[in-house]
Amino acid sequence: MDWIEEYGMIGGWLVFFGVFAWCWGKIFNKYRHAYYINRAHKVLKKIRKIQGEGAPARKMAYLRRINPYVFEELLLLAYEKKGFRVIRNRRYSGDGGVDGWVIVNRKRIPVQAKRYSGHIRREHVEAFSSLIQKKKAPYGLFIHTGRTGKGSTGQMFTNVQIVSGERLLDLFKEEDNGREKK
Repeated sequence: MDWIEEYGMIGGWLVFFGVFAWCWGKIFNKYRHAYYINRAHKVLKKIRKIQGEGAPARKMAYLRRINPYVFEELLLLAYEKKGFRVIRNRRYSGDGGVDGWVIVNRKRIPVQAKRYSGHIRREHVEAFSSLIQKKKAPYGLFIHTGRTGKGSTGQMFTNVQIVSGERLLDLFKEEDNGREKK
């Protein structure tokens, strides 16, 4: 009889801690998102302040050093600032390969963000291309800070738009790009 009482007590504590952990995770995730979005606002201001000779290289070096989740939020924020509606994921890891969505001409366009210092990997672009097909999206935005080699360009993956280099830095400019909003 003592064993049953003790087992019941342990089971009760396990349930209590399980519920507590689940609730804490929900609350923490909400604040973590807010924190990364706030950091993205600060990074955007800093990027816009980098001027002068060698500014593009300094901006790219800075982008390669920021937190990957801040980078994701920065990209979505930049599209918002351009007037596009974005859809953020509820969590960062386990997102299925889509870091967020941009609404372009009333279509959901998946975004994948990668911080590279070298060349992008062909298999990452290939996996994203397959994911776009699975999600039935017209195309996707593969946005990265690295170098784009011939084997990973959009010529091979017609449903992937590669955004890097000057095109990536143009996202952070203050003027509107003239695309249809909403």
